[in-house]
Amino acid sequence: MEKELPYHIVVLVHGMQGSREDWAGLSATLSKKLPFDENRIVVMISGANELRTGDGVKNGGERLAQEIIKTVKELEKQHQITFQHISFICHSLGGLYTRYCCGRLYALKFFHHVTPINFITMATPHLGSRRQKGSWLNGLWNFAAKKATASSRQLGLYDHHIQEEIDEQNKKKTDDTPSTKISIQTSVIFNQSETLYNWDVHENITTKTSHTLIR
Repeated sequence: MEKELPYHIVVLVHGMQGSREDWAGLSATLSKKLPFDENRIVVMISGANELRTGDGVKNGGERLAQEIIKTVKELEKQHQITFQHISFICHSLGGLYTRYCCGRLYALKFFHHVTPINFITMATPHLGSRRQKGSWLNGLWNFAAKKATASSRQLGLYDHHIQEEIDEQNKKKTDDTPSTKISIQTSVIFNQSETLYNWDVHENITTKTSHTLIR
């Protein structure tokens, strides 16, 4: 007897100043290639950060996490299904939102019943987007990043003062609870609220709240 496929939700996350429409093409392609009746895949295009991508990775990641939890509960109730798998496909800043989001979902024990499968980012500045000194254009870019929004300051690596606050919080954590320790990786843009779910990052893989069953 052939084993039934698990129900799998795929979350598409847009980047800075993006919208759900950015993923319309991929959503349509997935609908053709992976029909729900055969593959049990549901596509969710995140809309939690539409028109508000300027207030930092932490806020955007938190909104994304709450949107995913709410959407999964609603879809499971509406269609009488239980999701076992989740994957993420992210563009630009959306990849950083999702990294933070995964830390929150892990801390909230979401991954205890929904197993993460794929974490795919495209054009995500995992090491920031500050430009090298040497030209007036790069200097202008960096100056604008420093002055524009909380998100641009994080991407430009101009948020180091926050690290002192995080270090102080970490000192208050006991050594026997590493899972709740705040982690820093390269810059504060990688700060996870509580812990980071360790996935390999695949930069070169290309492939609704707006959500649909793929049929």
